[in-house]
Amino acid sequence: MRYIRHLGLIFAGFTAALVPSSIGGKPRSSYVIEYGVTTESVRYLSEGMPMTIEDGLVEYGFSCSINKFREYNSNILHGASFSLKCGEGVIQLHQPSLDTIAIVTNAQNVWRLPSEGGLFEKQRTSKQQQLPPGEPKHPEINELGRRSAVQANVDSTRIASKAVLLRASHEDTGVLRLHEENVTGANVRVAIMDAAIDVTAPGLTETNIAYTTNLRTGANNSAGSCDPHGTGNLGIAGGKGDPLWGYTGVAPDATFEAIANSDCVNPIDGDDQVNDFLHMYERHLDIISIPYSYELEYPEAPWSALIERMFDNGTLVTTVAGNTGPGLYSIRAPTASRGGMAIGTYDTSLVPVYTWQGNWSAGGETGPVYYHPSDPTDTQMFDLPARINLTLWWPGAVDPAALEGPQDIVSPCRPLPAGAKLPSDPKTTILLQSRYECWSDADDTSVDITTKYGIPYVMGYAPNYAVHALSIPRMGSTNLSPSVRAAVNIGFDEAAKLVSLLAKHGRVDLSLTGDPSSANMNLSFIPNNQTGLTPSSWTTWGPALDTHMGVAVLGPSQYVAMPFPARLGGLGVWAGTSFSTPYLGGVAALVKSAHREWSPRQIRNAIVATAHPVNYNDGIPNFKVHGIKAPVQQQGGGRVDAWSAVRSATTVNVTELAFNDTHNRPPYLSFTFTNTGVEELTYQLDHVPAGSGYVIDPAAPYTFSLPSISDAYASVSISPKTLTLKGGESASVAVTILSEPDLADAASRLSFFGGYIAVQSSASEANLLTVPYTGYGGSLLNLPIIDRTQTKLIGVRLPDFAFINVEPGRIFNAIYNASVGIDENPITYPDGIYPGFAFQQVVRSRLITYSMVNTKTGEAPFRNNTVGTDAEPMTAAWFWGGSENNRTFVPAGTYVWEVLALRMNGDRSNPDHFEFWRSEEWSLIYSLNSTGLPTV
Repeated sequence: MRYIRHLGLIFAGFTAALVPSSIGGKPRSSYVIEYGVTTESVRYLSEGMPMTIEDGLVEYGFSCSINKFREYNSNILHGASFSLKCGEGVIQLHQPSLDTIAIVTNAQNVWRLPSEGGLFEKQRTSKQQQLPPGEPKHPEINELGRRSAVQANVDSTRIASKAVLLRASHEDTGVLRLHEENVTGANVRVAIMDAAIDVTAPGLTETNIAYTTNLRTGANNSAGSCDPHGTGNLGIAGGKGDPLWGYTGVAPDATFEAIANSDCVNPIDGDDQVNDFLHMYERHLDIISIPYSYELEYPEAPWSALIERMFDNGTLVTTVAGNTGPGLYSIRAPTASRGGMAIGTYDTSLVPVYTWQGNWSAGGETGPVYYHPSDPTDTQMFDLPARINLTLWWPGAVDPAALEGPQDIVSPCRPLPAGAKLPSDPKTTILLQSRYECWSDADDTSVDITTKYGIPYVMGYAPNYAVHALSIPRMGSTNLSPSVRAAVNIGFDEAAKLVSLLAKHGRVDLSLTGDPSSANMNLSFIPNNQTGLTPSSWTTWGPALDTHMGVAVLGPSQYVAMPFPARLGGLGVWAGTSFSTPYLGGVAALVKSAHREWSPRQIRNAIVATAHPVNYNDGIPNFKVHGIKAPVQQQGGGRVDAWSAVRSATTVNVTELAFNDTHNRPPYLSFTFTNTGVEELTYQLDHVPAGSGYVIDPAAPYTFSLPSISDAYASVSISPKTLTLKGGESASVAVTILSEPDLADAASRLSFFGGYIAVQSSASEANLLTVPYTGYGGSLLNLPIIDRTQTKLIGVRLPDFAFINVEPGRIFNAIYNASVGIDENPITYPDGIYPGFAFQQVVRSRLITYSMVNTKTGEAPFRNNTVGTDAEPMTAAWFWGGSENNRTFVPAGTYVWEVLALRMNGDRSNPDHFEFWRSEEWSLIYSLNSTGLPTV
């Protein structure tokens, strides 16, 4: 088994780091330690380990108490996790560094983890720009059928048949064909982990759920007051027995475990996540699907490393690639793992439209309004009365152009336009707004109007996308306050109709229901003939930080139907890589059920190699599909083909070929493919190029937004190009990059490129494998690490950890008190503002050294090393609180902050491989009110 190398980076003499804090957050104080010894020794050590740590830290000047100490005696991690509370009150300035933790615990590895929350991937599209008006129409597909169910009133003239729902969900992926061949995931154990999972949902009626738990509350069930995200995930992977809609998941006969990891109230700490991973691993699962992500890290980071260890020990983990694309390096962790599968998403060819019918009335006219019920926040359930009459209010009524709205989340809220008339009775008002924005009073932009005026209901509408099939109602609103009781979502066309009625009559009243037993529910489908089966514009791109492609394959999720709790009618439509991820978890279960002897590596290789590379969809603003393959960094192997992954008689021993950059390129890479069948097969090998482009935009060198994609391709040598294999025989293929794409500025701007080595066999079906490869032109050492527009001298205000801009030359007036106890800090500032600097990484560095340097002497009272695997935030601040290095006194004087950041592919022993930044000067003086001030 491959183990993580030591991450503590012990630098003798420095016991405390200058305190790191994320933007708007508190210092990170959760740790995982790995002993690197036998299980018996771990038990012996951990019996007194909490006291050992607390007592050991006292020797280095820390007064800390341990919270949530957990020991791990797994064959993939011998160690413990814990949180530290150091000092009194909420201000925990006195934090030990990683090397101090390593010394007092005698640990082999030490990691610092996020101390609270922020790990779940928000389900939204992002980086969509404003689109021009346009409403292309497409005919709806309505194959009629009637469903019978308790507590449902279904309009039989609108509901699509079970066959269409199955086709929309599974035909493009080959899953439907496998179901017809009775490959349904039997005898495979799959875990779905999410905040909460309602296993009583109608779509899970016959799902084989063998185990449920909530790892935060200790309950033996996975239910909770969170939104239906987790219920949908389990339904996508293994839904079965739906009495109303007939929904069937990818692997309906697999055995599932529903694991909740949230109480739906409190944030999830980083050490909780480690505990959750190990809990699932110890249950001897075949497949695990996890829906959350966080800032991209290196493969040796704790979660990524644990996923790789699971992979090497028989468990395949599917994770989200993320929803923050497009653009290079937008992929999220833990996809950095060399052992998991990071799943992106593509636009579905049949878009489901699920709605409940209400009615509008205006000026004596009446008509239907179709809406998707939605929980207003992650933890606030849909709470709309069974029957309610509401008055529609649209703040943009005096500005019709406002209807177009944003196509991404807007922050802060938009001020109400001048002349906007407030509702006369907010309690009976429903606010109409784009689902990607909120409104605020012009006099109070910090609070949205639903909170300020007590508006309990919101009707969000879809953006006016150039692809009409994407402008539909779906689950999920954004920027809604906890005071909102219920949200409903409508399509853009529906919103335009209501606004037109407002303009005509001055008032629109809505009659809605929140009770599925009286709801008139509808399900129909719109074909996406524009971008269907191409990458979704917001799916994230690789590469991972070690240059492998990052994204494994694309699964369906723009948009998909899925089982929901009964309170929402048993069905919902959503989008995001959170939903393509359990889909691929189900696909992996199908492959495993057909090939019980296969390892996680063989399953992953088969899924990636049999996927279909798809063409590039530029997404912004016209969603134009180009006649070139999407970059490998965006789509990985391509669109998943479950049937071919199961049925292909040819297998390969690699997932990809990573050719790194020009300076680190191997002369060739090879892979082996095997004819696992009984018949002799002839193979033809060829090159299928994919789009290339520049990494760096000179106009915006610190961002990796959507690049221009070129049809300039690499020249590749493949040897051999043709061969014949009998059943059971294997052959090795060597691939060489002869030349990079002809992009003139590749040396300075860096280029990315890639493609596929196509292996076409003479088999009648499942006869094409495509092995992806990637490479980079120029040296990745030239990639900027430090964003010099955001890295700057600041003050950090306590106790709220707010970042305050300060002018160069700022004087920080400190009060020194030598008599305070060990659990207090000897230095305070009358204005509560501590000297520090904000630090923004463009891409994460493996090693960062930051120093506080006296400009007169050149000496550094403090120099601290941190690593990119400490879960330090990409946007962070460090500040000096006086307690560092066992309260080492810092003389008054003029100082600067200095940072050295190891560049990508850099050698830490080579000084030229570090990027350097130096702040403006600032001064430290001591107040006359100081006591016990040392003489220097």
